Amino acid sequence: MIRRASLISSLATAAAVGSRTLLLGAAIALSACETISSQSTEPNAATNPKKTDVLTAQAPSLEEVALDDLVRALVQYRNPITTTLQAGLDMANEDEKRLLAKLSDIGYGLQLVDADQGANLLSHNVEDIPNSGTPTQRHTLKIGRLALTREYATINEKTRPIGPLNVAGSRRRISLDDQRFGEAVANDRLVSRIAFSFTEEVDADDAPRISLLQLPMNATDQAVGVGTNTSGLEVSNVFYGDNNFGSLLDEYQVIETMSVIFPNDSMRLGNIGRLKIDVFLGDFDEESDLIRVVGCSNGKTTVKIGNEGLALGRAERVTQELLARGVTREHILDEGCWSATSAGDRFPSRGVVLELYRDS
Repeated sequence: MIRRASLISSLATAAAVGSRTLLLGAAIALSACETISSQSTEPNAATNPKKTDVLTAQAPSLEEVALDDLVRALVQYRNPITTTLQAGLDMANEDEKRLLAKLSDIGYGLQLVDADQGANLLSHNVEDIPNSGTPTQRHTLKIGRLALTREYATINEKTRPIGPLNVAGSRRRISLDDQRFGEAVANDRLVSRIAFSFTEEVDADDAPRISLLQLPMNATDQAVGVGTNTSGLEVSNVFYGDNNFGSLLDEYQVIETMSVIFPNDSMRLGNIGRLKIDVFLGDFDEESDLIRVVGCSNGKTTVKIGNEGLALGRAERVTQELLARGVTREHILDEGCWSATSAGDRFPSRGVVLELYRDS
């Protein structure tokens, strides 16, 4: 079970109940400032994770090896020189003190907070995993919406990862320095890899709000040519023309297209739609790609929000799923296609078209 250490509980008490959450005690920055420098003395450490040392020089524990591994990944997602982390005022254990010192040494700013606040709120969770007597733990290091999770075990007195690095809150591909754990780990395709996951679950039955519509629609009024997308941008109805992001996409090429079909007069995505989105994101590269989302509703409808509401609502629903899978909003270009008549082969009558654009 997940072990949790509260503000007022001692570590001994937490161990007795078998549960703790390692909320990072940034007060160590005040009480043990001799171990934490205010700025990095090695500016290259921020951009070269291989230069970071293991948290202790001799016989590192399982937790020390795990934290060192996660920090090596973290610096590739959040630049230490330009990132300030928020950490709780409550004191914590020795592993957390070493982690705070490590983060400060490589250049991260540390800001003390007395509540769960800040865009880069820092936390570290540890979960003990039963594994036939072999010490095994699952560690999660969170910075705001970014979460890095990996499982580790000590085998023959050597600690190593036993699973992929699970990343939530980003789709960026980074380099794993698994060679230092030996050839067996570095060459294991099930272990030495990155797996992307959700930052949060989206309720399948929670239809998106259509509050972005400027005017209520009905089944007989389908000629409106302008709507508002999920970013609050005014977008033209692409039933009558090309996409709204032409100039932005001039240097990009479409490398993949997929359609997700919705039930009639509905904005419910369903499990099949989710699976199709997962497949679509298999080739997504945060460094070079953009995703165009076109919500569609073409033909007769009896719902009060009309075809415009259905089209933009479906686009919003798929956008929610992309965000939940770690795609950032600046990588999503959503718009709609709506009409009381069919769009022919250009767009589906009731669905969403996903296009993956890559910088050429």
